[in-house]
Amino acid sequence: MDQPIARDLLSLLRLWFAESAPPALVGNWEEVLRFASATKTAGLLAQMADRIDLPSEAKAGLAGIRDTILVRNLRNLDWTTKAVVALDAAGIRPLVFKGALRARQVYGTWNVRASNDVDILVEQARYNDAQGALARAGFAPQVPQDSRWWHDCLGESPYRRPVADCPFIDLHRSLQQPGGPYPADLGDFFATAVATNYGGVELLTPSPFHAILICAINYGKGLRAHEPVIAPLHEIAFATRDFGPGEHGALRDLARDQGLLRLVEDCLLAARTMFLGETDDAADRPPGPAALALATRPWRDHATFDRSRLLWRWTDGGPAARIGRFGTGLGRVLASNLVHHLEERSGKLARPEAAAAQG
Repeated sequence: MDQPIARDLLSLLRLWFAESAPPALVGNWEEVLRFASATKTAGLLAQMADRIDLPSEAKAGLAGIRDTILVRNLRNLDWTTKAVVALDAAGIRPLVFKGALRARQVYGTWNVRASNDVDILVEQARYNDAQGALARAGFAPQVPQDSRWWHDCLGESPYRRPVADCPFIDLHRSLQQPGGPYPADLGDFFATAVATNYGGVELLTPSPFHAILICAINYGKGLRAHEPVIAPLHEIAFATRDFGPGEHGALRDLARDQGLLRLVEDCLLAARTMFLGETDDAADRPPGPAALALATRPWRDHATFDRSRLLWRWTDGGPAARIGRFGTGLGRVLASNLVHHLEERSGKLARPEAAAAQG
């Protein structure tokens, strides 16, 4: 995919931020739509159908995308409540994050961003109990119970009932994976959670500010993996579009307390650059919007150095503390790589083919 297609898609996604803009013209529509699908932004694009100059059949296709997303997200919401009920029965209050619920909170509708799975966070001390609760409720583990790479390094494990419409329930005991800064206080995510009732089931979701921290973490994961980061940056830009100095200050204070300030500031700048037209000439800042959309980096052929450089850029603290935290983060990466290598050789990383395709 080339930069002109990325620029075309970004110009259409910017319609979310320009209510009075005239209908947008699109040249190579099929390529733009393919790129939107590959970057998980087809629903965002479809929501702007009435503001894009397209043939009627193309607009009908976008309406079909919205309908498909709606069905999938409501299905996943139903399975979310089932998993939460199972955990509640064991005395565990999980936090539902990302997915359909987060998209609804940000964009105000269920049919704008597809949810492929369900992400649930539990307190680390209750992770083993939560595994047992899901298993007793008929959700089968999809990875070996003794896999250190899944449970310790990634801090998560997927579960699923053996029925066709059940998504993967990703049970997390951590919000970060090796390679980026970890939140300093996971308990604060639970203490500030927001309760919402769906179908008679109370679901806890992160506070708006904590949800932005999670989105910034996802941005970091995508950039490290050289994956397009349009979707998380659009969420960040839209969720913070009306922030004043007070809200920005409170968000930065929270990010600083959690040890995520550099990552969050990097993400905020990238989001503003991509969707709000702001720029920054600093050499260590993100590249242009089209390059970010494609996740192209000057050092892409040197993945190890690329990821280490990103880890350093996102590590908080003064000179001495930053060096220490960077060393700890790099140690996590090396230990994780070793565990991955050993378990790959022993077959512990295998998960069902269907799970690998959807996860």
